Amino acid sequence: MFDNWRVRRRGQHCQATVVHAQQAAKIATNDYRKYQFVVDVHPPGAEPVRLEITETFTVGGLKPAVGDIVGVRWDATSNRAVFDLDGDPRYDIKALRAQQDARRKDLLDQPPD
Repeated sequence: MFDNWRVRRRGQHCQATVVHAQQAAKIATNDYRKYQFVVDVHPPGAEPVRLEITETFTVGGLKPAVGDIVGVRWDATSNRAVFDLDGDPRYDIKALRAQQDARRKDLLDQPPD
């Protein structure tokens, strides 16, 4: 748990491609599920690294799927990564709502067809 905190705080921001995603066999709670992801992390100026990330998401929540390119924080010394999904409207509900509000305002400012 603390390792993830350290990676999230000090890790290098990278892009990663999700190559596998599945719900873990153990159920966390009624509202949350643990998911296991295999990702290919692409650090700038280095070879890609394939890692496993275990993350908890709400049952009906937004979570990465196979083929998605997502932000991660990667620590080369521990060879660990954690998702960095804040601000991505595909997974961050606040960012999604802000994007939808901006789109609505834009549509209201345009004349009808």
